[in-house]
This record gives sequence, structure tokens and C-alpha cells, in this order.
Amino acid sequence: MDQKETWKATKYEGYSVSDKGNVRSDNRLVSRKTGGFMAYEEKQMKPTLNHKGYYHLSVSNSKKEGYRTRVLVHRLVAETFIPNPDRKPQVNHLNGIKTDNRVENLEWATNEENHTHKLQNNLYPESHMPKAIQAMLGEVIVKTFSSLYQAAQWANPEQPPSKSGQKISMAAKGVRKTAFGYQWHFVNKV
Repeated sequence: MDQKETWKATKYEGYSVSDKGNVRSDNRLVSRKTGGFMAYEEKQMKPTLNHKGYYHLSVSNSKKEGYRTRVLVHRLVAETFIPNPDRKPQVNHLNGIKTDNRVENLEWATNEENHTHKLQNNLYPESHMPKAIQAMLGEVIVKTFSSLYQAAQWANPEQPPSKSGQKISMAAKGVRKTAFGYQWHFVNKV
């Protein structure tokens, strides 16, 4: 059974968002650049997909008369419905579907948490999938990993994988000689 949709006003004057991820423009008067006002009736807005696969739309910016601001729908839902006491900068889609902007599918996350979620749930597109990597001592292959994330967890389990992974990646690219006592090389497949 479908639950009732709950609507709340957003930080953008004259716009509301629902817990289902829908956005509507409310009845409002908007000042025009050329002077005067334009009356708008309430209507559901139709977001479009941006180049990264997220829904976005344009809203009138009441702070700048006559100007519009592009907003990401998932951020608008999170900012309106989900408290963020730790001031985390990103919004994560729990099920990995970028167009599913229901409040129960969103959470605030750090860059580290968002990255880890993508790796653990295999959400990277093939073109962005981490390459396999080998730890070496001289000419001896010590271990081969299917991802930089796994290599980072193995090489330094006390440190977040993104920090360890950065050092390993720099070694594999030749920017530094070693990381965690090993030489590192990217390989095509495990």
C-alpha cells in the first residue's frame, strides 16, 4: 500500500519537495528583471538528467531577482528532510540508483563514505572501475589485488582505504618509488 506523500517547503522560496523525491513550484509571485511581477500557480516540476545521471532542475533565486539556480533533486530532498548534524558534504543513494530520490534511499556522507559505498557495492561504471594492482618486492610479485581499494585495505588496515590507496596509486604511477614498503604496478586483470 502506498504511503501518503509528505511535502515540505525548501530553502528556495516558492518551492516544495516531497519525501518521494518530487518537486513542485508553489503559488507565488516572482519579480521580473524588467520590473513588475509574474504570478505562478502550483505545479509539479519535471526534472531532467544531468551528464552524471542525477535529476536536476532550475528554480527562481529569490536572492537574485530574475535569476535561476540549478539544483540537484537528491540534495534538495536531503537538505529538506534529513538532519545533517555532522555537516557531511555529500548525499549518497543507498541503493546506488541515482534517480531514486526517495528520502529513505538517501543519507549524508563524507567523500570517503561515498567512495567506500561505491566500491563495496560495485557501483562504479566499467570505465571508472579500479584497475588490478600488484604489490612487489624487487621483481617478486607478493600479491595481486582486483582493486586499489583491496590493496589499500591489505597494505595498511589501520588507515582509511582512500588515504592508503592514494599513496599506492602514486607509487603505481611512478610519482613515488614505494608505498608501505612495496613497489606497486597496475595490471590489466587479476
